[in-house]
Amino acid sequence: MSTQITFIRFNSENARLNFTFLHPQDWQVLQSRGAKTNYDEVMIVGPRNRQNTYNLALAVRVTPLIQQDGLFPTLDVLVTDYLARHRYPFREISRAKGSLAGCNAVEIEIGYTMPLPINSANSQETPMIEHRVFLQKDGNLYELIFRAVEEDYFKCLDAFWNAARTFEFRAETETQFHHQAVIPTPAPAHAFAEKREEYEAKK
Repeated sequence: MSTQITFIRFNSENARLNFTFLHPQDWQVLQSRGAKTNYDEVMIVGPRNRQNTYNLALAVRVTPLIQQDGLFPTLDVLVTDYLARHRYPFREISRAKGSLAGCNAVEIEIGYTMPLPINSANSQETPMIEHRVFLQKDGNLYELIFRAVEEDYFKCLDAFWNAARTFEFRAETETQFHHQAVIPTPAPAHAFAEKREEYEAKK
């Protein structure tokens, strides 16, 4: 983005949201808990698009493993389910494996269209891009999520990269263990080869 952004650190008193990361100071922080599904989530809501129909947002969702009253037994099952249950037809733009906060991670970027405004008789199919990083630590599964209309996606993608690269679990932060995300710099959506790719984490 062309304007300077000030970042602040997210912390929560919710024990399950046991992580910290940097996010734009001007974005709205919303914490929630699933009513029917067992999960906790923080959503950082950013600016609306030019048509005033959608707020871009980054989020972190925490879901316990099935052994602890969650839905999924492993990280791989969560990733497979995410792709299988996606509400809209989509194309997989990229997929990578690496590490985040000292944990093995799977990173997926997809593109699709959805009707905006939502639940409106005048909605129009709008190109969207969604980026997720999945990881597992102890008894929980974590999803780092960034979603925006396509024309805003690359303008604000640095906010997601910054959140990912500064993402740490609080216990590790307190003991001064710092891990940096290893995530490749994205190319424009049309330049991605739609195939699976892997990358190696820095030692």
